Amino acid sequence: MLMSLSMLDYFLLLILILAVIAGYHRGLLQTLGGMVSLAAGLVLAALYCNDLVFYLDSKFHLVTVIAEGLEKKIPLPAFYSYPAVGSFIAEPEIFSPLHSQLAHLLLVVVSFVVLYLVISRLTNILWTLLAGVLGWGVLGNLNQMGGALLNLGAKVLGLSIVVGLLIPLVDVGSKLQMKWAITTRAYLDSSILVPSLANFFTLLSQFTGLSL
Repeated sequence: MLMSLSMLDYFLLLILILAVIAGYHRGLLQTLGGMVSLAAGLVLAALYCNDLVFYLDSKFHLVTVIAEGLEKKIPLPAFYSYPAVGSFIAEPEIFSPLHSQLAHLLLVVVSFVVLYLVISRLTNILWTLLAGVLGWGVLGNLNQMGGALLNLGAKVLGLSIVVGLLIPLVDVGSKLQMKWAITTRAYLDSSILVPSLANFFTLLSQFTGLSL
C-alpha cells in the first residue's frame, strides 16, 4: 500500500498527521472553535460565492476583462504554429469559450476564498469572545483526543475543498496546453488520496449548492 503512494499522497498524509498533533495540543474546545469557523466559512462562502461573482461581473464585467487578459497572455496550442495542421483540427475561435470559462472559474475561486477568509475570521473572533465569557475549562484527556479528531476532520474538509476547486482549473488549463496545468494534472492522476477528496467535495457541493 505504502509503495503505491505518490509523493503528493505522502505530502497529504504529512498534513493530516500534523493536524492530529496540532489538534491534540490545542485541545477540544479551541479546535472546536476552529472547526466552527471553518464550517461557517466554507458553507456560507459556497452558498454566496456565485452571487458575489454575478454582482462583480454585472457591475464591473470582470469575466470579460479577465478573459481578454488571458487571451493575450495564454497562447493557442502549439499546433496552431503550423496552419496546415491546425486548420484540419479546429478553428482558433473554439478556444475563446475556454478563456471565458477559465476566467469565470478564477473569479469563482477568488470570490470563494475571500468570503471564506472574512467569514471564518469573524466567526473565530466571536467564538473566542464567547469562550472567554463562559469561562470553559480543560476537560483532561478527552479535551486532547477530541481536539485531535476534530482537527483531522477539519483538515480533510479543507483539503477536499482545495482539490475540488483546483481540478476544474487544471482541466481547463490542460485544454489550453498550459504547462503548470499539465504538470499538476499528472500529480493529481498519480495520487491515491485525491479521488477520495474529490468525491468528498462533490458531496459537499451537492449539500451546499456550490457549482463551478
